[in-house]
Amino acid sequence: MPRIAELGLELNGEELAAFDARVRTLDHFLSTPVQELEVRAGPSNKDVTEKVVATMLRAVEQHVAPQPTSGTQLMEMLAKECRLLPTGCRTVDALLHGGLREGQHTEVIGGSGTGKTQLCHMAAVSTAARGERVVYIDTAGQFSATRAAQLQPAAAAAAAASFPKDPATGQPRPPTVEETLGLIQVHRAHDAYAVLAALESVIVQEMQPLPEDVRGEKIALIVVDSPTTTLMPGSGGGSQMGQAIGASLGRLLRHIADAGALAVLTTNWTTQEDRAWGGHGGGGSGEPEWMTHRGAMGESWRAQAAVRVHLAREGDNREDAAVSMVLTQSPLYAPLVGGVARFRIRPEGLVGIDG
Repeated sequence: MPRIAELGLELNGEELAAFDARVRTLDHFLSTPVQELEVRAGPSNKDVTEKVVATMLRAVEQHVAPQPTSGTQLMEMLAKECRLLPTGCRTVDALLHGGLREGQHTEVIGGSGTGKTQLCHMAAVSTAARGERVVYIDTAGQFSATRAAQLQPAAAAAAAASFPKDPATGQPRPPTVEETLGLIQVHRAHDAYAVLAALESVIVQEMQPLPEDVRGEKIALIVVDSPTTTLMPGSGGGSQMGQAIGASLGRLLRHIADAGALAVLTTNWTTQEDRAWGGHGGGGSGEPEWMTHRGAMGESWRAQAAVRVHLAREGDNREDAAVSMVLTQSPLYAPLVGGVARFRIRPEGLVGIDG
């Protein structure tokens, strides 16, 4: 548990020092009766002790017993405070009603070669082209600065409205490739503990003021491509330990998204779902792939993402075949689950296909 002095309480140095000398950590405070604290402080420090105790209790209450919020208040907060981060693909953004939503974890499920990593690159570059910071956690060595640079011109053109004006010309000045890529912080993480460490560093960064020479006010997007690689290499279900770590990772991602008001994007492999109990034989049922396949992270991970989409190549799975994205889960747009967006992977990015 953290020390009292590290909690950022609204107390002056003298009050904090007097209290911290007797009760140094939060767990010590929670396990000590108030009467005992007052006895330790002595009659002369009773007022200080009462003020510190009241401040501490308010701080703890905010974390473990927040005030209830009405549905109307939540809708107002959603409309005013939650931004949408465009992915850079027109049809994908239309399916997601504008893009990746701040405060939510969006998961992309799909087989090999369906464009999961391409979508991650596109979303990261599009966000950075608008001058916002991105953390990209790469677990399989698939992040390519060359590919990101290739995507930058189209992303910059789409984000033209957000460019700062050049003082000399008065016209919006698009960012250079170097400026855009400079806002994407890549972490190479080859095991689950490295992923968790990278996310903890994000929390620390968000608590620190930014240097003057760093563009972007805060981190807007976290990409993890892919948790599956580190938690269950080569297996569809994973061990109990892997699923426990996966559940912890999912909760941490949700916490960061909500507390930091940023968007989280992750990818996941697919495995064919065992549906024998329902009378279906799996792939021969004639049902679409998104109904017969599930994410490889297992049941413990299924509830971790708020929004989930499924990618599949159309036709004979040619390299230039169109990709279909199906919305399979969304708490805000439940009636639209099953909606489809189509695109092709091109050198300039993900190009939407109408119809």
